[in-house]
Amino acid sequence: MSNIPLYIQAKIKFAKEGKLRELDLSYQSTSFKLKEIPRQVFKLRYLEVLNLRDNEIEEIPKEIIYLRNLKSLNLIDNRIKKLPDYLSQLPHLKSICSSYKN
Repeated sequence: MSNIPLYIQAKIKFAKEGKLRELDLSYQSTSFKLKEIPRQVFKLRYLEVLNLRDNEIEEIPKEIIYLRNLKSLNLIDNRIKKLPDYLSQLPHLKSICSSYKN
């Protein structure tokens, strides 16, 4: 996570320690455009809502399947061209918001 600003790292660490159910890593929340989902996010076992709106993420790593409690995933305004099939392995995922941005 060294290329991620410290305040975003602190936000993820707080989410892990506090067992938060929602994490907002949208550009509006962080003022930093993520190029990838920080690996530490995949350790947030209680996470139910993940907002990654308005970043520059191009792909969703397979490690997302570790977020077994995830119910909502917001990927609007990223660079993702196709949603991976392994998202279907998330048993509680009910909402995926996505769009392609040039």
